[in-house]
Amino acid sequence: LEDTALYRYVPLTSLNEMGGDPAGFATPLDVFHRRMEERHRLWPHGLSTTSTHDTKRSEDVRARLNVLSEIPAAWNDALVRWWAWHQPLRRRVGGRLAPDANEACLLYQSLLGAWPMDFRAADGEFTARVRRFMRKALREAKLNSNWIAPNLEYESAVLDFAAALLAPAEGGPFPADFARFHERIALAGACNALAQVLLKLTVPGVPDIYQGCELWDLSLVDPDNRRPVDFDRRRADLDALDEAIARGDSHLAERLRDAWRDGRIKLYLTRQALHFRRERRQLYELGGYRPLRVVGEQADHAIAFARQIEGRAAITVVGRCFIALGVPARPPVGPVAWGDTRLVLEDRQAAEFREVFTGQDVAARPAAEGQVLPLADVFAHLPVALLERAR
Repeated sequence: LEDTALYRYVPLTSLNEMGGDPAGFATPLDVFHRRMEERHRLWPHGLSTTSTHDTKRSEDVRARLNVLSEIPAAWNDALVRWWAWHQPLRRRVGGRLAPDANEACLLYQSLLGAWPMDFRAADGEFTARVRRFMRKALREAKLNSNWIAPNLEYESAVLDFAAALLAPAEGGPFPADFARFHERIALAGACNALAQVLLKLTVPGVPDIYQGCELWDLSLVDPDNRRPVDFDRRRADLDALDEAIARGDSHLAERLRDAWRDGRIKLYLTRQALHFRRERRQLYELGGYRPLRVVGEQADHAIAFARQIEGRAAITVVGRCFIALGVPARPPVGPVAWGDTRLVLEDRQAAEFREVFTGQDVAARPAAEGQVLPLADVFAHLPVALLERAR
């Protein structure tokens, strides 16, 4: 399944992951909550991981490619357009044109998923990475090549096709059109990735962070995801964050959000959530899991739950499906994105919460449902939130 079928069936490759099933296209929120409750009951100390040495695509690549499921018509139009443009770049090998349509679909998705956050012309290293990935994909699929008797001529035609797409002189209108499409999904993918990080760090289980994933990691299958990690840069970024936090920089989260492409926002969320978790070890090791209800116009675009033990609780809230919230025209924050959407608290007493990443106070308000937290306030600066009752 993992080393043959998942290289042949490629409608949405973010689903083609170790232990996954591409037939399970989506999970309703109530099913997600049931699975987390079951995990808390049966495997409270199971590993919560999103990237490993063996993933087919890194956590951030999958988070970006998931955005394609929100814009299927636009994605279909782009595929048809690009495939028509690139017919002259195909080469006949043994009566077949290489690549075939399925291989091209895999290639276009791989380029979208792995393209650097700061979009620029592809360099030689990126081209080499893509070529290595496509060679492995062809051999794993075992349709037009394989490991035992590789069809080197066919592979060469596909790899040359991939390289031609990344060469501006040969790509025709593709590079500029691809750049526009990439920009359409990049921010939404980053928001997905941040939501994924916070969920991993706060749902039942023991979170695992694979090497390099402290910042954006846009790697493909091994050996791409085993390249050397620049730990010096990560240490320097972490030291700078520590200094800013020690100074009491009240606008740090907003500045990191605006500079989201450099990945420091992911490092910051990881740092803050891990510190919060360590200081409340019993809550996250033993505490229960309780789904929370979201109501209002964008209710389908948020996930919320509480971890609680012996009168203490922390609330995780993350956004989802960000294109409908106005991305990429604007960040998915504040009243423009969230309108009257609100988180319903079971406790009917008025309360005030502190948001961990921004340090902002968020006050509950009375509503027909009881005490609620407006998501326009919860997500005033970031599309994710970690809340603790202040009083």
